[in-house]
Amino acid sequence: MVSPFLWICILLLCRLFFRSSKWRNVLLLIAVLLFVIFSNPLLFRWTINSWEAAPESMEEVTKKADYVVVLGGMSTYYAEAERVRFFQSADRLFQAIDLYQNGGVENIIISGGTSKILHKEKPEAIFLKDYLMKIGVAADAIVIDSLSRNTHENAVCTRQLFDENGWKRKIVLVTSAFHMPRASRCFIKEGFEVVCYNTDFLRSSSPISFCESFIPSVSTLSTWELLIKEWIGLFVYALKGYV
Repeated sequence: MVSPFLWICILLLCRLFFRSSKWRNVLLLIAVLLFVIFSNPLLFRWTINSWEAAPESMEEVTKKADYVVVLGGMSTYYAEAERVRFFQSADRLFQAIDLYQNGGVENIIISGGTSKILHKEKPEAIFLKDYLMKIGVAADAIVIDSLSRNTHENAVCTRQLFDENGWKRKIVLVTSAFHMPRASRCFIKEGFEVVCYNTDFLRSSSPISFCESFIPSVSTLSTWELLIKEWIGLFVYALKGYV
């Protein structure tokens, strides 16, 4: 229900149930306005640039914490082929590997179980640990939380790991840039000192042309769904006291 495309479809569908041309025209006008607004690349760029923080350099986080915490939701596992399928947000994992290999941190903590309820699925942290070991990351440098199912639980389960091991709650947090405001607040709420390392940016570094500022973009229309979902998530987390 957080998809502008769905809103437009519902408005156009509702037009079929109105006999009054006045209301049919009103619904059509609203649908067209929503399409124009949410498919405009320039408007989205202004919005996402104000929401996402600018990229941090590796030097800004190097040696500021011994542990890098990577949030899941970036991959799935094909059991039949014994292969990991990575999504666009896998930039989180690859940036964390880069930090580890360049001496920025000493340990990688992967926080992510499975969000599936109706059927069992191999927890993401478990098969990502196997992947990291295959590409040469030392097994004793990898710590996993395979129980958490959402961002709040990521923070809670990671805190439990730190408490059990007696580690100082100071971390480099790695997640998608659009998700970082909510994620960092969750970890701060659990008593962590957080150094943010944003990845998987929705913002673009390339200049936008005059024509691109006005030509509707279907990809922009679909990307809004991620941002709106994140805003609603932050609002709900605030109500529940998670942030």
